[in-house]
Amino acid sequence: MTKKRKGWRLVGAAVAVVGAIAAATVVAVGTAHAATACGVSYELRSEWAGGFLTKATIENQGATALTDWEFTYTYPGDQRLTSATNATIEQPDGSREVTLRPRVPIATVAPGGEVTMDLVGRFVTDNTYPTGFTVDGVACTLDPPTVLTPASVVAVREGGTAQFTVALTGPPPVSWVVTVEATSGDPDILFSDGTPLKALNFTSNNWKVPQVLRVSARHDLDYASGTTTFTVLGHAPHQPSTTLSLRELDDDDPTAPKLIVNPQPGGPLVAEGRTASFLVRLSSRPAAPVQVTTARSAGDPNIMVISGGILTLNADNWSTPHRITLAATEDADRIAGKATITIVAPGGTPQQDLIWIEVDND
Repeated sequence: MTKKRKGWRLVGAAVAVVGAIAAATVVAVGTAHAATACGVSYELRSEWAGGFLTKATIENQGATALTDWEFTYTYPGDQRLTSATNATIEQPDGSREVTLRPRVPIATVAPGGEVTMDLVGRFVTDNTYPTGFTVDGVACTLDPPTVLTPASVVAVREGGTAQFTVALTGPPPVSWVVTVEATSGDPDILFSDGTPLKALNFTSNNWKVPQVLRVSARHDLDYASGTTTFTVLGHAPHQPSTTLSLRELDDDDPTAPKLIVNPQPGGPLVAEGRTASFLVRLSSRPAAPVQVTTARSAGDPNIMVISGGILTLNADNWSTPHRITLAATEDADRIAGKATITIVAPGGTPQQDLIWIEVDND
């Protein structure tokens, strides 16, 4: 009996050794997988009818180098990848799964390093954002999308308007608010509605639809082409801010005559039910006749130009002050109205804006 017990002990020891080896093997395999840690960004940079351009980046977040890696993901739609920089493509006919393998000399990605691939593809009806990003069979952390603007500099002609668009490079995990604000530079460059800030909402449904922002460059008296910096702030805390420069194309001609405006004594005031006037002339002899137009451009509709709204100044009368008369019609309110009176002359002569205030008599 004693020998049998020893035999059982030997068998038990052997089983324990095998179990230990098996456990060690499991631990070793687990360690090998844990060594592969990766981050991925997949950014839709452009989409057109039947095609797209994306930028995919793999980041090695592990402690060891990635060698001869395999990057795979799955298209939910009918996309076909047609070309890639820095990688070869494998996507069998009828398959939605894509495998990218490195081209020399980027076969190895050091810890903390990354590799970027520009991907071009086509689709018929569905370019849905892909899923299931892995490197060497290990799932990667997907980076949040970034804010996409079409250019870093947008030109806007003085007195005119321009537009730019804002979109995301991928679907946000939750609804995102992106703010665009004029933060520094020429105060005459603003959004077309006169505000300095816009807030844009992006969701998983509209993230790649460009949202259009319109800007205006108001006329000024200088000859310089001003610039305003617009700061685009992505959804905090995920996104750093980026900047966009709006550059004014000045249309003032330094050789053109200037408008000389002399408001009435006491300032630009007009009593309700009465009239007031101011004088306009040119600073120098024009090479050709200049038509000067004066009209209310904003504000109280009860303040209006009643005479001198269109003047023709030429080589003979340019230095003579010409009278422009305004009237403030009676109204029922007790509010002192305010109106912007704009004086415009073509040919590079800068426009002038005057703020006239009604003195209410109610």
